[in-house]
Amino acid sequence: METSRPVVVKRMPEKVNQREARMFFQDVQPFLMADRPQLVFDLSQVKQLDAAGVEMLLNCVSEVMKRDGDLKLASL
Repeated sequence: METSRPVVVKRMPEKVNQREARMFFQDVQPFLMADRPQLVFDLSQVKQLDAAGVEMLLNCVSEVMKRDGDLKLASL
């Protein structure tokens, strides 16, 4: 039987450069380390996403996949 797990929605900042990406990753890291995490990243406010931001998103996806979780990107 499947038990319901909480879905965490995190709004990403307007600019996702190296500094902001590092801060965002530190903020979501506890959620990434959970058993079978379920996360939604809201990108509706994002106007600039550089290579560091893309790398951070890929790191988040990697961490979630290691724990058999799910990560969705909303409002691209």
